Amino acid sequence: MAHSVPLILYVIIQFAAFLLVLAGTPSGMFRSGSPSFPGPFGCITLWGLKLTCASVDYNVTIHFFFRNCRNRLNLFRAAQGLAIVTIFVYGAAFILGLILLYGCSFLRWVCLALNIVGIATLCVVWAALAVMYNKTDDPQCS
Repeated sequence: MAHSVPLILYVIIQFAAFLLVLAGTPSGMFRSGSPSFPGPFGCITLWGLKLTCASVDYNVTIHFFFRNCRNRLNLFRAAQGLAIVTIFVYGAAFILGLILLYGCSFLRWVCLALNIVGIATLCVVWAALAVMYNKTDDPQCS
């Protein structure tokens, strides 16, 4: 059975998107020098702060760092949840793309819907982090 080239390309690109979201979620979102995140930390991720960006361990969690900033903490929690949702959505779109290769043509609309949902959730994560980066608060977060 011959597979169509566009469908094979879809599966390859979907797998690449899944891997990039999977690898990018725990990596550093902000590097040292951000005006709204002063201090000795090298990187700020969705999950915590690291002294060096290449490190696997978190020195301070987001929940501890923003314990006085309820709005920032809520935005980070929303971004964390949506990042996890995006990983599952792109993983499902990849698996359904593989199934689509073997003749289940009705799944193409499901794959399209999953990709639209994945794009939307990823945009919300990026927007939440952009707000965090560009918004400066005083130490009491007022």
